[in-house]
Amino acid sequence: MGQISVIISRNPGSALSANQQHVLCDGPIARNFRIADQLADACRKAGIILALNQPLRALSPHQTMRRLAQEGEIGVLQSVLIVRGAPFQPPPNRHTEETVDRKEALFDHTIDSIDLARFLTGQEPATVSALAACDQRAYAMRLSGGAIFQSYESFTTAEFESIVMLAGDRGTLIANGTLSGRGSGTLVRRLNGRSELIPVRDRDQHLTTVEAFLALPQKPATWMALGEDNVIALRAAEAVRTAQNRHPALIAGT
Repeated sequence: MGQISVIISRNPGSALSANQQHVLCDGPIARNFRIADQLADACRKAGIILALNQPLRALSPHQTMRRLAQEGEIGVLQSVLIVRGAPFQPPPNRHTEETVDRKEALFDHTIDSIDLARFLTGQEPATVSALAACDQRAYAMRLSGGAIFQSYESFTTAEFESIVMLAGDRGTLIANGTLSGRGSGTLVRRLNGRSELIPVRDRDQHLTTVEAFLALPQKPATWMALGEDNVIALRAAEAVRTAQNRHPALIAGT
């Protein structure tokens, strides 16, 4: 295997000529899933680990939600909900000289939400329907395990506390304020009509990601996003964009 190299970049292809160094890359790795798939495939064939810096996966509340759901804490998963809204601001990891297209920034939110839903549930996107207006988008997906995933992303609303929810047939896990980039937020478990605040460790998600990456490949981190994960999220996000351009059914009498 090659040497470990922490490369925060949107051009992981540079690693292919860099002495087989493994790569930690900001996502998305390309602007469409076909190019992303080619990059991921080239890295895989070259023996290069292409990992993504996905801070939402590294947050303690989200990792705890995933573990509790896998342990059956809330029973059979029925619904996933991700909601966030705030006035537009350029992503903090962008260089100041870079221009940011609002539509592309919203598209990046969609990619991140889909990746988070896959991470939390272990299920794959199957079908999608979507609606969009200026700088906001709502969509719903049926996941491979039968759960329904719904998401709302907006740059048009005043900032509100984000919600990430896993609802099962026995209970619910709700993370509040985890998508703002300002701390880890809170995690609540609701069982039998009672709500309980779950203590979570407040760690810097970027440091967590880098530490896990540096431990590869000797110590695999199953929670980390790889190039293949980004390909799947990109393909699903493109399906959302296609679905929102279809004409919705009109309601009689309106």
